[in-house]
Amino acid sequence: MKKIILSIYLLTMLFSCGSNEPNPCLMAEDFIKTDLNYPKEASMSVFDCSKETNSDGSYTILTKISAKNSFGIEKEFIYKVTLSYNGGITTDIGNWTLIKMQSEEYK
Repeated sequence: MKKIILSIYLLTMLFSCGSNEPNPCLMAEDFIKTDLNYPKEASMSVFDCSKETNSDGSYTILTKISAKNSFGIEKEFIYKVTLSYNGGITTDIGNWTLIKMQSEEYK
């Protein structure tokens, strides 16, 4: 029983401390929300995100989101976002630079 409790405690500590490894998919979501008409109603999944590390250290992210367009109609969109991580706290949007963002409606 003590081993189970100790294991749960160690796993909790491991995941609560987190990693300082940049997660460009999460940060791309923050930048995408600034581009949407109804950001609070958008639904995105980090599982629908693919990322690629570019030769200059920046990241290119492809993700699909469901959001309302300018007419208030729910549509799916594909976003291609290129971000650069500048160092510091990985979850602070101020530590990232948006290089390029493109979107198109998903058919």
